[in-house]
Amino acid sequence: MLSINKILVFFIAWTLSVNCLFAQNLSLTDTSANDITNDTLIISGTTTALVADVEITNNSSSTISIKVKKIENYLVSGSINTFCWGQCFSPFTYVSPNPIDIDGGGINKKDFHGDYTSNDNQGTSIITYVFFDADNPDDSASVTVLFEVGLDDISSNINEVNSFNVYPNPATDYVNISGNSMNNHSSAKIIIYDALGSVVKEIKISGSQKNITVPVNDWKSGTYFYTLIERNDTKVKKIVVRH
Repeated sequence: MLSINKILVFFIAWTLSVNCLFAQNLSLTDTSANDITNDTLIISGTTTALVADVEITNNSSSTISIKVKKIENYLVSGSINTFCWGQCFSPFTYVSPNPIDIDGGGINKKDFHGDYTSNDNQGTSIITYVFFDADNPDDSASVTVLFEVGLDDISSNINEVNSFNVYPNPATDYVNISGNSMNNHSSAKIIIYDALGSVVKEIKISGSQKNITVPVNDWKSGTYFYTLIERNDTKVKKIVVRH
């Protein structure tokens, strides 16, 4: 019969091996060295063309061959988006065909660009980029980019977004979504995404509805973002779920 000490040693060794097996070897930063791994990045401006630059770090000791996948969560009508990973691709390429190697402990600062052209269409497009090991796709890191294009009055746009409230934040059991801008448009709706850009919930807003309560008790802990879409206007808020 195994002693308690031997059982504990076995359990600790097994736990360490499992953690190593599922360890995330990739991390992402913006050009200011802010950690944006599995998070959101906001790129805004009044110009028609915006660029999201992402730096990719290989935290392992071995070389990893990395591909990129693009997920279009929400696009402003008339806009165009492309991405570059070593080479630049057409708007209809969603997975880079060829991987780029990053040495163990290395960082790639120059090969990825997410390019967005609004064609003078105002609003926020939401695109997720997933960086993954070509030989082990489960080893991945993502960033969801909000490309915000306004007209001349950016400060007015920011105030309007701030009037869109999400609380409590962080949330455990439920979240309330409210805003003065939730008007009587028949096309108004709220779409909720997880950090990988997958749609978690879609809610149509009816009548003069100003507040919505969404249960989150069965959601995984992590970062989500909510978009309120009214005609061509899009407002975005991020929320953290903790259990």
